[in-house]
Amino acid sequence: MAAKAKFELECIVSGAASYAMYRSRVPFVKRLYVTYQSFSEVTDCRLVFRSEPEFLIQGFVKVAALPIKSTVEVDPGDITLSPYFLSGVSEVQKGKVILTLLSSENKTLCESTVETTLLP
Repeated sequence: MAAKAKFELECIVSGAASYAMYRSRVPFVKRLYVTYQSFSEVTDCRLVFRSEPEFLIQGFVKVAALPIKSTVEVDPGDITLSPYFLSGVSEVQKGKVILTLLSSENKTLCESTVETTLLP
């Protein structure tokens, strides 16, 4: 029986998100890594991101290839704060970013959650 592929997501975000950060164009996601520990390359993945509550504009980042036993840094450029949601935040609250790595066949390979604070 073949060993199951092992994936890990690491997302480093700002300690907090706010409308002021959006206006100042401060990047919310600092670094984003996908670690893959298996013996065959994986190609054409998508890293889907969403948030609860919806302080991020939901979207995805393409991951062209995950080489054998590697850690790949992914450009988080398309992960954007939602000015509509953040402009309505009136008190400090908790939020979370949910990342899901999908194969080219839309199979979930890995999922990770990162918590943050939403500021007025």
